[in-house]
Amino acid sequence: MTHSVFRAALALGGTLVAGLAAIGAADATMLTAPNASAFFDFREVQRVDAAHVRVTLVLRLQNHGSVGITGGKVTLRERSTAAPRLGSYPGLVTLPAHGTTTLSASFVIPATLLKQWQTGAHPDVRLVYPDAAGRSIPATLQLVRLPGVGG
Repeated sequence: MTHSVFRAALALGGTLVAGLAAIGAADATMLTAPNASAFFDFREVQRVDAAHVRVTLVLRLQNHGSVGITGGKVTLRERSTAAPRLGSYPGLVTLPAHGTTTLSASFVIPATLLKQWQTGAHPDVRLVYPDAAGRSIPATLQLVRLPGVGG
């Protein structure tokens, strides 16, 4: 093998090793994220003004992973560009491994957002929880509407 071919093979091998290491790091990061989803429903809709309604949003969080989540905070956001926070569920969430928990809270939201939910859009619900090192891990929950969930 000539020196230039050998250097090219060595460079390619180094790139492959670096790529595999990056994939391993990505897998490790994915393992720390919660494997969680939620069923949701809304009820007790009351008009606040011409542009806003008060709605109770019920979530049944499900942890599909083998690691429990403690000290989590669940927030509702608007899906717009700046995604302002519409509010948070009270208290901190504990979600046992392979377990469920039900949350319920009232939020004042744009009436147009409720209309989107009524026609198939899902609320933008985020869970932020501390990992073992105390770092905040944000996660957007995948939601599925299930009328009557939580009661």
